[in-house]
Amino acid sequence: MKLRIFLSLIVSVVVASSAWGVTREEMEQARTITAQAFLRYMNNGSDYLDKLDPVKVSDLKNSLKTKEKENIKIFESIEYPKIEVYSQWSKDDLLKYWGTDFWNDSRIPAHCKGARVRVKSKIGAMNVGAEAIKSQETTATLAEADNAASEAQRVLDSIKMADSIAAEEAILEASNDVVQEDFASDSIAAEESAIEEEETVKSKNSPTLIYSLILIVLVVIIAALIVYAVKGIQKSGKQDVKRDKNDEIDSADEEDDDNHIYKETLDEKDREIASLKAEIDRLNNVILRMNDRLSDAISEISPNQRPTRTIYLAYANSKNVFVRADSVYNEDYSIFKLVTSDGITGSFSVIDNPIANKLALSLPISILKNSCQSEDMHHDNWCKQIITENAGTAIFENGRWIVKRKADINFQ
Repeated sequence: MKLRIFLSLIVSVVVASSAWGVTREEMEQARTITAQAFLRYMNNGSDYLDKLDPVKVSDLKNSLKTKEKENIKIFESIEYPKIEVYSQWSKDDLLKYWGTDFWNDSRIPAHCKGARVRVKSKIGAMNVGAEAIKSQETTATLAEADNAASEAQRVLDSIKMADSIAAEEAILEASNDVVQEDFASDSIAAEESAIEEEETVKSKNSPTLIYSLILIVLVVIIAALIVYAVKGIQKSGKQDVKRDKNDEIDSADEEDDDNHIYKETLDEKDREIASLKAEIDRLNNVILRMNDRLSDAISEISPNQRPTRTIYLAYANSKNVFVRADSVYNEDYSIFKLVTSDGITGSFSVIDNPIANKLALSLPISILKNSCQSEDMHHDNWCKQIITENAGTAIFENGRWIVKRKADINFQ
């Protein structure tokens, strides 16, 4: 029985020290923590995520806005280890994967990698594997030790009862021997009685000594197990403290690396901005020089040297608007020729050819009175030619040429 208790305690300590492994729920919780931090750093406007406390990625997705629903597709495209792999992990392995290895994927933007510090902090606070059952194992160990002590007490009571029974049997046996040998002499009876008493004392003391030694051994074993359990708890606590310190150091190193990356990125953007500003200044200087040259060239050209354009016009209506304008001469409609250098103002005169003159003289008042003026607008078909004495002026407004000053004409 004592050997069984001892082996049970040893096995429980070994099992407690070797029990490890990340569960499916713990892996999902760590993945959810990582996804939340990833989305928070992807979009600076996603501060509403800080108020969420999801347990699963599916719970997180139900609370996302449109922008984060698009961003989480990047996160979900990255595969993570299967259960047959992470079930063999310790907490350190879980922290290393989600805090470091996961962020090395090329699909994760550089500005999101600052989330690693937040992920390590939250996963570091989780109870994973053996840590989750540590207090239960410690309680079980102490309960087993208490049971062992109870067993020892029970054995001690059995020893006392056995001693009492042995003494009574010895006295009864001595009495029977005296009655059966009553016929012997007094000296022999006295001698045998003395021998019997001596043997009774020896038989009484011998089992007591053996049971006392067994009890002492049990007490020593129980005390050793209790000391071992206490030292195991203290050692585990020291390891936790050491691990926390290492995690803090790693977090500080990661934060320094992130700050270095941000600084390099900002420096690079500053250099790009400075280069663009220099290029803009250079282009502005080129534009200014070109404008100066163009102004000088324009000022050197006299109005007479500027290129002109000829437009052929029909008659003007009662609102002094020419009803038709063509870029080439049209025998059926063209009566006036307008010359312009800027496309806005121009001077017009009657076209000097027989066809245009005949067209104008067919109805001189209707065709000429809104654009021309003459002392003898009413002729008796004796006129064969129209001569422009002073060209008229027209301007281009709202897509039409309008008479501003009528032309002076004569009939011949």
